[in-house]
Amino acid sequence: MASHETTRDTYGPGTFADMEYLSLVPECQRLLKYFSQVTPGFTQTHLDHVKFHGQELPILPGPLKGGLYPATLAMVSIDGKNVAQIQKDGTLLKAGRDLDRKVFTKNVMHFRSWAIYPTKNPQVWYQIMRNLDPAGFLRAYGLDPTLETSSCDESYEVIKAEMIKYSAEELEQKNMEHGFCGQTCYTFAQWRETTMDRRPLAGVKVVELARAIAGPAMGAALAALGADVIKVQSPNLPDLQALSVSLTAGKRTYSLDLTVESDRQKLHGLIGDADVIIQAFRLRSLERKGFDGYYAERPEFQQIADAASGCSYVCGKAYGFEQGTSVLPPLPIADMLAGAVGVIDTMLALRDRAKSGGSYHAAVALTAVDAVQLEQEVGLYPPETVKIQDTYKFALMTPDLHIEELLYILSDSWAKYSDILHRGYMVEFETAWGKIHNILSPIVQYENENIINTTAPSLLRHFHIYYKSGVKEARRKGKMKHVSVAIIGAGPTGISMLKQLLQDGFSATLFERRSSVGGLWAYDANNGWTTALASTSANISKYTCGFTDFPIPDKYPVYLSAANFQEFMQSYAEYFKLTENISFNSSVQVVNRNSDDSGWVVQVEKVGTGETESRPFDKVVFCHGYQTQRVMPTFPGQDKFEGEIIHSQQYRSPEAFRDKTVVILGLSTTTGEITPQVISTAKKVYVSHRSGQMMVKRMRKGRPTDLLISWRRRQITQWMARNVPNFYRYLAGWGARLLSSQFSDVKLDPEWRIQSFRNPTLRLPGLIQDIVPHLQDGSLTSLHGVKRFLGGRSIEFDDGTVVDDVDSVILTTGYRADFSVAPFIEKSMPKSPSYQGPAIQRLYMNVFPPKYADSCAVLCYSAYGKNNGFSFSDVMNMAISNIWRGVSKLRPYEEMEKWVDEHQKWVAANWAREPHLDVSMVKQYEFQPWMHEQAGTGMENLGWGWAGWKFWWKDREMYNLMNHGVETAHMFRYFETGKRKTWEGARDEIIRQNRIVEESFSGKNKKLREE
Repeated sequence: MASHETTRDTYGPGTFADMEYLSLVPECQRLLKYFSQVTPGFTQTHLDHVKFHGQELPILPGPLKGGLYPATLAMVSIDGKNVAQIQKDGTLLKAGRDLDRKVFTKNVMHFRSWAIYPTKNPQVWYQIMRNLDPAGFLRAYGLDPTLETSSCDESYEVIKAEMIKYSAEELEQKNMEHGFCGQTCYTFAQWRETTMDRRPLAGVKVVELARAIAGPAMGAALAALGADVIKVQSPNLPDLQALSVSLTAGKRTYSLDLTVESDRQKLHGLIGDADVIIQAFRLRSLERKGFDGYYAERPEFQQIADAASGCSYVCGKAYGFEQGTSVLPPLPIADMLAGAVGVIDTMLALRDRAKSGGSYHAAVALTAVDAVQLEQEVGLYPPETVKIQDTYKFALMTPDLHIEELLYILSDSWAKYSDILHRGYMVEFETAWGKIHNILSPIVQYENENIINTTAPSLLRHFHIYYKSGVKEARRKGKMKHVSVAIIGAGPTGISMLKQLLQDGFSATLFERRSSVGGLWAYDANNGWTTALASTSANISKYTCGFTDFPIPDKYPVYLSAANFQEFMQSYAEYFKLTENISFNSSVQVVNRNSDDSGWVVQVEKVGTGETESRPFDKVVFCHGYQTQRVMPTFPGQDKFEGEIIHSQQYRSPEAFRDKTVVILGLSTTTGEITPQVISTAKKVYVSHRSGQMMVKRMRKGRPTDLLISWRRRQITQWMARNVPNFYRYLAGWGARLLSSQFSDVKLDPEWRIQSFRNPTLRLPGLIQDIVPHLQDGSLTSLHGVKRFLGGRSIEFDDGTVVDDVDSVILTTGYRADFSVAPFIEKSMPKSPSYQGPAIQRLYMNVFPPKYADSCAVLCYSAYGKNNGFSFSDVMNMAISNIWRGVSKLRPYEEMEKWVDEHQKWVAANWAREPHLDVSMVKQYEFQPWMHEQAGTGMENLGWGWAGWKFWWKDREMYNLMNHGVETAHMFRYFETGKRKTWEGARDEIIRQNRIVEESFSGKNKKLREE
């Protein structure tokens, strides 16, 4: 090779510049030959097969040679038109791929020394990695590296027969002894349980006896490295307050007065087992622990990181393998992420150097980066996303495959079954050796072009970049338009769900059997459907009701009527343009799985015509309400009764009971509404009930009663319910009796038995105050529960009283959700011998069937779970959308099933206290925080943790209003978390609602108080 002549120091001392310029193409060729010569063992054969193409002059400014890069690439891809690869032993390999076997032609024993194998431990697999010496690896295990096998499969079986003789621990030891790579395929939980990722001083105890800066700074640094630092403070000596917070972070503190003998003895106890003592004078330290470990010197490869972190394990699981079978991820994600992390570290270091000077070191661990993919905040793709394999028809991915085979599977399927490699955001180019490549073009788009005036073809199908109040916020935008969702029911929950899913990119259709939105708030004469009456009004005020991003107009009264609610929901549907996605007069008859169990079939009947159709959907949400199926108790002799028995669902007008004797069975809010109406036309009316009812009025002392509840009070009661349940039940019962006595305008006769109500934690209160005047004037008579029907029109009650000539019995005994439309939902009895109630639907969080949690949600089986009406429907809908988009995630199937079993035991325990309670009840203290977390409402900013203190410090007005003021729905759209869309009007509306309440109910506005 001709000498390369240079001159010295052209660009400074120790530099070398070419004597004469050599154009780019021959310069690349020269560099290739040079590196091939100085690289030990690299073949000198076929170097002339490499051809470079390009222009004469470089396009990069400065003296550095960009030709180094293509020359280096050529060393690992000496190709040309007819050569694919050259091994370091000089063997010329066949160009291209073996299309019959879909693998690269190599020594297949060497090839299969880089794969995942089972061990003799049941359900434990191991990633072997023969480094760059496959022959040495095979020989170490007693295998012949020159063995000729007919296929990769045969080679895999040969090596597998040897690997399965070892346990995972034995393979670890053998590989360590020989210096080979290898790794047990952990689950992510197993990885987290290892000590490999512990901070270096974990387990080290430090006692700090110091003030001011130097000593506390040393303790703070040790705490940051994982040490347990106990700072001993004197109650008599001052400290440097300005830095006390930062220098005490991560430590435990203990106040000791060393002038007191007992405190000196406590100090002796502290330092007795301390590893390090920091003090002002004599400094003594012990050997530091935690810096070593056998992983410290382990060679690192992508495959090792995938196996250690749990990535290979979850891939095997996602592909349908069992018994711990692990499969290498098809793309080297950790490698790519590590590169990105390295760039970020470099940029941070450059910034710090510019600001502060100095030099910096950045280190990136593949396993640490890999583990990030499995953290809760990142999450894994849901199963429906994994089903992309069905679209691209990927070949089976198995533990024996080499990374090159996996990459070929991807590229081959992409090329055959999609246009991914030819889309507008891809750039195609041909290499110098005639190979076509496609890469992503760099694209950025900013929503606010006044801030950065740079646009390019859209990537908004993947991410949005927002600018708001000077703060950049990244919000994930799911590509869900291909995912179809059926929603059943156009009540407030249904239309809120439709809005949320459309907003998040789903293709959603809502089916409603009525001709308008509103659910039961939309009056219907069909007495087979539950409906609000013209006299019905809301139980909660407009200040705590409503949707999170759509306020109730001021024109409505404090408690909206049914007509007001229906009008409000119609305006909501029109504002968000929902009606075009609603199929009215469409009654869903049944929902079932399709024939291949990959989706749903919704059978719909048109109301009026009876026409039916079956519609396929990917997902389904049941929002048809709790109050759909009548609860109809039966009694002995009931079939002999000659009068009529109806359920309150069938009630429409008191005219049907004119001049009749009527028994109303039950004591509920419905009883309180219809009883005065029936009294106005009937000859005589009785109310029959076994237990009493908590007396609740809509207004208390001139203010809406629901304003008694604030966000902070709700959190306190939920804390008590979780941590001191017996005391909570006692306190709730005492408070209910107190409020009930205060709300009554007249003295309650004990004979009426109204005050003998059950504990309010197990039964919702009812608005029955309107029947009290009728009990007082005798137009209504209170009776015990029905014992039996005696024949004719006579009824005997539990106390022996008999009433004759009864014309009608109206059952106000409540409702249950109708599950006949969802026969696939499993039911079971709680594992409790004392439970005598009905079978209970098996739903995780009373919402998700564990088997179909990725595609089915039920929002009519969580009694006691909601608060503030529509607003919590919004929260639940955000949560479900986030889960299905992969923004939030559910537990694994087995854990969901376990949760259901435990929850049913809890229901059974409460049934023993309150028979006939609603078995769909949830633990409000568990249900609501879980929903808020999945929805990303950010309500932790109102709590007692660091986020709460930070918000209090930053914005005390909002902190106090949201915690102690009106519990308005708009709080749930206030905080930016990146999980769901905020509402820009939330702050103003929260302030406005609190101001209106203060002005309206402060004692100065008599009209509003009376209203």
